[in-house]
Amino acid sequence: MGGEAILRLGFDDTFSGMPTDFFTPSNWFTLDQNDLDLDGAAPVVLDVPGARPSQLVVALGKSGVAHLLDRNNLGGIGTGDGDNGEGLFSLRVATETSPPPPRGRIRTAGAAYTTASGTYVVFSVSTPGATGFGCPAGTSGDLVALLISASSPPTISVAWCADNHGRGAPIVTTTDGLGSEPVVWTIGAEGTDPLTANRLFAYNGETGEPLFSGGGPSEDMTFVRRFQTPIAVNGRIIVAGDNKLFVFITQ
Repeated sequence: MGGEAILRLGFDDTFSGMPTDFFTPSNWFTLDQNDLDLDGAAPVVLDVPGARPSQLVVALGKSGVAHLLDRNNLGGIGTGDGDNGEGLFSLRVATETSPPPPRGRIRTAGAAYTTASGTYVVFSVSTPGATGFGCPAGTSGDLVALLISASSPPTISVAWCADNHGRGAPIVTTTDGLGSEPVVWTIGAEGTDPLTANRLFAYNGETGEPLFSGGGPSEDMTFVRRFQTPIAVNGRIIVAGDNKLFVFITQ
């Protein structure tokens, strides 16, 4: 029924049914039976300068696998083993300690950005006990940045991991709108309860280094729900709670 697939619709909102216009992993039935749906997170559309193909889609889902796809030829049913060999490239990027099948529970929106060092997709793992998988030495956590290579074909690697402090979905800002000094922003918890999203956090988009660690009591927010995404407007970060907006000045 499309719940385990990425679909491309025509200009008249019709679906051709052709393999060029859909992708589903080869293990789609297992995903469906175990609530590991590919549609747990929206696909991220991005261009990677220098890659062949360069017009891409990154599909993330509850299984914790990132699928890299050619958005002009999605390829139909995958031919890999679920983790590897699906689409142009696939890689397990999140996991949790649980019985088989492996899972990662990515259920938040990802964000894409390009800097002088490459093109990235950043996302958070949204289940307690789950974390990034394949994090470089010296980094760990449930906020994961992927680097998309400018190669033929392009590939995915984990650039860095950091602590998301909860279940917020990230956004990215730059100082010039063109990739300079990227900052990843998320909403998380001051303490250890991942359901309490009451602080704003910021990280260097290229290294994962913490830049803002939530501040003090005056930066507390109330009634901000999990999976929430902050908004960047004119040098300010705005967070929506149940009955008010919280505004942070970044300059």
